[in-house]
Amino acid sequence: MTVTKNISVCLIGDPPSERFNSMKIYETDLSAGLAELPEIKIIGHHWAESGKPAKNRYLAALQGYRNRHWRYPSLLKPPPADLYHILDHSYAHLLARLPPEKTVITCHDLMPLMVEGYENSLGGKLSLASFRHSVSYLHKARHILADSGATKEALTEMLDLTGQKITVVPLGVDQIFRPGKTIPDFSKPVEVEYILQVGATAEPYKNTMNVLRSFSLLLKNRGGRIRLLKAGKPYTREQQSYIDKEDLAPYINYLGFVERGELPDVYRRASVLLMPSLYEGFGMPLLEAMACAVPVVTSRRGSIPEVAGEAVWYADPDDPRTIAGGVETILDDTKLRQELIAKGLLRAKAFTWKRTAEETLIVYRKVMDTI
Repeated sequence: MTVTKNISVCLIGDPPSERFNSMKIYETDLSAGLAELPEIKIIGHHWAESGKPAKNRYLAALQGYRNRHWRYPSLLKPPPADLYHILDHSYAHLLARLPPEKTVITCHDLMPLMVEGYENSLGGKLSLASFRHSVSYLHKARHILADSGATKEALTEMLDLTGQKITVVPLGVDQIFRPGKTIPDFSKPVEVEYILQVGATAEPYKNTMNVLRSFSLLLKNRGGRIRLLKAGKPYTREQQSYIDKEDLAPYINYLGFVERGELPDVYRRASVLLMPSLYEGFGMPLLEAMACAVPVVTSRRGSIPEVAGEAVWYADPDDPRTIAGGVETILDDTKLRQELIAKGLLRAKAFTWKRTAEETLIVYRKVMDTI
């Protein structure tokens, strides 16, 4: 059939009690982008309160699994719509409460299936089992949106999905991420250089131990004239033990959770973003840093080359010496630093939420034409 009327789409995001910051951003910015387009009517879905979490962390974890796989599906009462869009593959099992032929799902990554380490603890094993259960429902969706070609490839290889069922729709970067009003003079020496680490620490793919090892090398090589800015979740017990052993604590500025509106200022304080991930399904901090005129040291794993192109410095994520070497090269080579900043700014401009919304609408129309 040919679509001649507005398409009504019910967007189903994560329940507020479990919503990761990245998923909140995706829901908020995609909704805003779609609302600006013709031929579409967005219907929001509002979750009921899930109650207070248990005080004991083990009981809270079990409560979380119960909520995700039993309570939330029972609470899902979607309004009438032409299409339903589950915005997080971790909730793909909600498809059991929706008409599969009218439902699309966004898959951001298959991280627990791609990177080793999740099976090393009881909590990790539970998370992996929960994840496997959820993504098993992707087969039943009418269509899948993937953030990157790397995620699409993972879906076809790990879950045996056909490529025709998957459309790559890259994410965007918010316009609040932009360079500062004054351009630093990189030819002048500074007392302290700030290296930025953003996001999670416990997840194996973030490669936090090698971030810390490379930072330890940088401290030794640069006589302590360097600091690590840490924005996001705290370090794990193992990571903190290494920090204590190497006496890194005096050189780490832990910022904790940073509100989104304040994050651009954090980026602008940094000389380099350090993100040597073992895998990424997209890699939003890469774009945010580049949009703020901050050079990036990262890896060639997963989706990163798709997002960053040749606008970053690539290092071997398994070798702290090459990671540290990449940072030092950028700090010491003013011409290279300025070239990476210019390339990064240009690269980031290609990723907008307007583009994401427009390409998402194309998928909606494609699905409607087959119903």
